Amino acid sequence: DLHVIPCSIRIDDFHANVIRGPRANMANEEVTRYLRMGRNILRRYARKTYDYVIVDCPPSVPMQVKHFLPIGDGFILPCIPDRVSVRGSHWLLERLRRLNISRIKPLGTLWTLYRDQVSIHRRIVEETRKGSRHYDQLPEPFNTIIPNATAIAAAMEPDKNPRSFSAKYTPRYARLYRELAGEIRERCSQIE
Repeated sequence: DLHVIPCSIRIDDFHANVIRGPRANMANEEVTRYLRMGRNILRRYARKTYDYVIVDCPPSVPMQVKHFLPIGDGFILPCIPDRVSVRGSHWLLERLRRLNISRIKPLGTLWTLYRDQVSIHRRIVEETRKGSRHYDQLPEPFNTIIPNATAIAAAMEPDKNPRSFSAKYTPRYARLYRELAGEIRERCSQIE
């Protein structure tokens, strides 16, 4: 069974209001209360009910990520194998370290939007596998690499109504996502 709980846009409104006018402090308190309540709900209910809880968040540390990330046992670091994305990933890891969110462990780096015809993509993936000092701060990459593919982008079209996972992503890319899910389960079992 899969359950999806969408994020409320109110939390972003609250976050934006923190820096505004006379209600700024009240908005900040309301956000903190809302986030604390969310943490408690996840701790008490979700962890007892579900095998896995996935929180999809931006690669930054806004207030809601700062509050919800420590609930997890691990995190996945999606990264395009190029210098700018790798530098951004290093920055994010350093930011998490400075926030002292040490209980949550990285499950691995997920190379995504990979293009085999781009030499820097191939080189960074290969150098990371060899343990190059330029990339040794990244969490151990997953073996599965998600390519930059039209079929994956097209799967998000709202009018698409596939009958199966394979029909949505095509068998080739559905297989990649299944392999990735297996790797994620394996690494989760190692940190439990």
